[in-house]
Amino acid sequence: MSACLPFVAQADPADSAASAAPPIISKAPANTQTEAASTFDAKFNAALTSDYNYRGYTLSNHLPSVSSNIEADYAILFASVNMASVQIPALSHFQMTDTFGLRPVSGSLTVEAGVAYYSYPGSATDESYIEFYVAPSYAVTNKLTLGVNFYYAPDYYRTGAWENYNSLSGKYDLGSGFTLSGEIGRQGFGTTVARRPPPR
Repeated sequence: MSACLPFVAQADPADSAASAAPPIISKAPANTQTEAASTFDAKFNAALTSDYNYRGYTLSNHLPSVSSNIEADYAILFASVNMASVQIPALSHFQMTDTFGLRPVSGSLTVEAGVAYYSYPGSATDESYIEFYVAPSYAVTNKLTLGVNFYYAPDYYRTGAWENYNSLSGKYDLGSGFTLSGEIGRQGFGTTVARRPPPR
């Protein structure tokens, strides 16, 4: 939006000499309207990996995996859909992860918190489950970012057992589009509970 430049109109010098009154100076009102910066953003990416590893487990049976991710952000709110090819016995070869949460930023600190829903469309059995998480990260420098991650699922893969995963992560920007990242964590599980068949 182009700003409106102030316009100054002065009386003709000949007229001002003949008049005792000072020249009239008129100034257009300054444009006080500012266009609000857009807070909506959307992004898409796709990847091909040699092995889909998730928290130390291979979900593609050590085979290549194709994945894609779509994310939409509005202010501190975000929602994303991730799709990936997997090789898990008794499940479909398609994993979908729907995530919704908050991502407020305060200086160098970013605190992401949300809920993720994991599902396998087309499977003979429903193994979908929900996981809650909080993942704060801190930009130590403009290249180095460190973070901690806390995840909890009350009914992991519908086994009746809870699951939690805690980890420390780090990422370093090498420049030219390359990054070096690493994560170390621990995953724990509760006791599975046998499910009763639905009443007839």
